[in-house]
Amino acid sequence: HCPLVTVSTMAGRWPKSSAADEIEQKEFDEVVYRIGDAMLGGQRRSLKDLFLPVTVGSLLAASAFSPATRTIIGKGLGAVMVGVSGYLVLHCNIPKLRDAMLAKFIPGTFQDMDKKMKRVKKELLKSLEGRVLDVGAGTGSYIKYSRSLPVAEYVALEPYAYLIPSLKKNAEKSKAEALANKESHPEVTVLNQTLEMLPSDQNGTFDCVIFGNVMCEIKDCPAALAHVRRLLKPGGKLYFIEHVLDDQNPFRSALQHMINPLWRSFSDGCNCNRRSLDIIRTQFPNFMCFTLGTAGIAHLRPFIVGIAKA
Repeated sequence: HCPLVTVSTMAGRWPKSSAADEIEQKEFDEVVYRIGDAMLGGQRRSLKDLFLPVTVGSLLAASAFSPATRTIIGKGLGAVMVGVSGYLVLHCNIPKLRDAMLAKFIPGTFQDMDKKMKRVKKELLKSLEGRVLDVGAGTGSYIKYSRSLPVAEYVALEPYAYLIPSLKKNAEKSKAEALANKESHPEVTVLNQTLEMLPSDQNGTFDCVIFGNVMCEIKDCPAALAHVRRLLKPGGKLYFIEHVLDDQNPFRSALQHMINPLWRSFSDGCNCNRRSLDIIRTQFPNFMCFTLGTAGIAHLRPFIVGIAKA
């Protein structure tokens, strides 16, 4: 068995200025322990977990094969590289084709990720309230976690137009499921915008902001977090789940640095070697988080999961 939680480290603490802060600290500690209990049961490695080590092992083993065998392997790898290169040429030079391909690929990826992180998200987001801003909402995988919570309005912000249809569809699906289960559901507003496009009359109007795997794509993360601070009410919270550079695993961190240029082009802007927690710390010194190692693509681990207070 492969445990999902590989590290459980409190990376920050609330300043203990009141009894309410003490309660919030205890509540967050309980979230960590509940997630740990839920995940440490473990799950078997998927084929995706084994892909990288099997591939590397196969290549090393191939070096002992005959010249003819090595030639066949070389031609196979060459064909793969030609295919990848062809994809990148089309991807970078034909925007409509790129968007159509990503519109087919990304929803399935988000759905797969949501299944793996479902219990983590549910525990982390159970204190959502008031007016919520979901930055880079993607296909709307976080909307359903606001059901039966004291959330008045859920604003889903997504800059990529090709994801808006899936986002609206999942918002309607979540609302229908809530109605069928007799649960409350917030009003959902979908905006095809970026953070900086939100006008000044929105300053200080949000109780909660969600960052779900968006810091890997944002070009100027410090500026984005500054916008989050202006949009949050005093004492408002930033909830984040982000994949980051693996500083604890030299092999994985080297891999992340090595493939990042290719991955960024392939994935339309995602960087797999960001130190996002260091960036969050500069704008939100009052935060709590832990590191979660979860099943998924080898170069998109680990995840930082936490809450920061404005």
